[in-house]
Amino acid sequence: AIIMDPEWVIDMYWTDAKLAMDMCDRMIKGGFKFDAAFIACDLGYTRGGRGGLLFSPKHFEDQLHPVIKELCRFFHSHGMPVILHSCGRVKDLIPYFIEEGIDCIQWVPGAGAPPMSEWIDLERKILESGKLLYITCGPHEVEVLLRFAPVGDNRPLKDYALVNFHAGSAEAPGHVALIG
Repeated sequence: AIIMDPEWVIDMYWTDAKLAMDMCDRMIKGGFKFDAAFIACDLGYTRGGRGGLLFSPKHFEDQLHPVIKELCRFFHSHGMPVILHSCGRVKDLIPYFIEEGIDCIQWVPGAGAPPMSEWIDLERKILESGKLLYITCGPHEVEVLLRFAPVGDNRPLKDYALVNFHAGSAEAPGHVALIG
């Protein structure tokens, strides 16, 4: 459908986004207060250390990128930062996420992918753009990630918070937020 019937795909994306925005408006009018908006959007896959996007960056740019950009505009207009979750090897979409106005990227490379400590360049790019990064990694990787956090001359390491929300064995991943 992405290739054969792109208008239908675009309509589905916009229908879903409009529903989310309409429901958010109704809840705000009903007195709800939100700390943030969370968009779950698995856009990639990883298998056996390899992987990629579920569709080309061109199709993302033409079909879904404008929708996410509008969702960010909407949620920001209500004072909410936007957190985007995506699994898989989505490194080619990171510049789009930054442009869209995503405030925090919760990226999980997926089963069989290299550990988070091997994605330092991409993680640094996200943090240096002023975005927050929420990652999942093993407890043994925290020291490596701290060592490579982009902390410039005037930015002490204490400005970064690494929080292990789920401590397990050395093999079991914990949820760690790198906040720049």
